[in-house]
Amino acid sequence: MATTRLTPDQINRVCRLVAQYIASEREKYAPQAIPLAARQKAALASFFSQQLLEGTRPLVLRRERVANPDSYLMLWYVPVLEIRDSEKDDTAVPNDACPTSVRCD
Repeated sequence: MATTRLTPDQINRVCRLVAQYIASEREKYAPQAIPLAARQKAALASFFSQQLLEGTRPLVLRRERVANPDSYLMLWYVPVLEIRDSEKDDTAVPNDACPTSVRCD
């Protein structure tokens, strides 16, 4: 099965749409996120740098899920693109509960 080749303009458009979605979701959820607890950092320390763990602020949603982006249907047909974010601080919002080894509440 042949894959569709995207033009540079199409790639730029997809990247902009994804970046806009991430920015809007980050803005929506970041105020509710809290820093990792010491025991969470300890459980993750062998996998991630201390700098990353210090800047990570998870949020567990209760009775709510992060919605798919408006452009989801279009993105469904696009190959996976690597998007790099140079920001040090970030917000993680999983749709499922954290493993018991990394308690989120």
